[in-house]
Amino acid sequence: MWRWFLFCWVLSTTLFLLTGCASSQPVDSRPVATHTEDDRATATPAPAATPPNAAVHNPDPTNTPAPIVTPEIAPSPEPVARTSDVVTESDCCGLLDWIDSDHLLVFDQPTGREDGSYVIDLFSGRASLVSQGFGIPSPSGMIAMLEPGTSDLVIRDIDGEQLASIETNGQPAWPSPDGTVVAWLEPLPVRVPSSSVNRQVQLKVSDVAGTEVRAVAELQSQEIRWLPDNQRIVTIGRGRDFQSPGIWLIDTDTNEITVLHEETFVRSLELSPDGSHVAFMRLFNDDPADNGVFVLNIETGDLQYAFETGPYRWDADGQHLWRLQMGATGVEADQLVRFDPSTGSVVEVIDLDGQVLNEQWALSPDGEKVAFWRYEDGMVVVQALR
Repeated sequence: MWRWFLFCWVLSTTLFLLTGCASSQPVDSRPVATHTEDDRATATPAPAATPPNAAVHNPDPTNTPAPIVTPEIAPSPEPVARTSDVVTESDCCGLLDWIDSDHLLVFDQPTGREDGSYVIDLFSGRASLVSQGFGIPSPSGMIAMLEPGTSDLVIRDIDGEQLASIETNGQPAWPSPDGTVVAWLEPLPVRVPSSSVNRQVQLKVSDVAGTEVRAVAELQSQEIRWLPDNQRIVTIGRGRDFQSPGIWLIDTDTNEITVLHEETFVRSLELSPDGSHVAFMRLFNDDPADNGVFVLNIETGDLQYAFETGPYRWDADGQHLWRLQMGATGVEADQLVRFDPSTGSVVEVIDLDGQVLNEQWALSPDGEKVAFWRYEDGMVVVQALR
């Protein structure tokens, strides 16, 4: 179980950097952890429901479960290896995200240079300091940064130039795919009875200039995902009075909320690149067949079983899921397994150049590369997938 505490430590380090509540210096020492599949699983977000003054639509008022398709499992192909490159120094920070398929945002402590967020140009290998904080990038090239010494959100471009600042009371913000809007979850002045309960928040949106800030909804939630239309958001949500827990779709223009899937214990929400499906994990159901990773069609409500468990990300094609298969500590490299949820078959298996620490891994938008924080030396590695 102590691997759980290591995950919490990394999560708290991330929040330190994103909220600006800590020093700009990232923690440079970490416990040595046993690398096991059970303990390296992601933290379970507490179930997060119908905000006041918001229209909520449940597409299935009879509460009849959507059809679940369980495909046949096909034999797995042999694993293959791909080349990789190291992009940070050892024993650093593990904070990473793709801006686009050629540029990676990482937090690093390079020798002889300032600690902070660097944009790595994967063609030239050049690392450019853009901020002493860390933030969430948009495919447009804009990065929503939280920086030390200010509660404002700082909007920067890929070169680090400041474009604007927005008062978010120290909360991180998610920029829309086109970089024109940002959204954040601002805590309400309500006491949370337990750390296992999601905080009560107000979803706010603003143009990137910070001139048009408005509240959209009040709910319990921890994070959000923008759909490609730059208007709708999907989240694991729940009303302030704990009603309608599950997968929510929120229209930031109309404030309408649609409950796509109502269920108490869900976590690990991943939106497909085209915005048509979400993958998530179902937990603690009486019937074991109702637990595991499922894929939900946002438009039809069809629910399909994918696989039992494990960290996962969408492939760039929006049709396949990559699952992280963990190897034995210090013995076997981790693997990425590419699944076709529609058939339940394994399409491809890639041997990684090491083991992934605390599930810090991300696929490039074009699906050609994976970046991950390597367990053996604390470096961020970029490895080719194709």
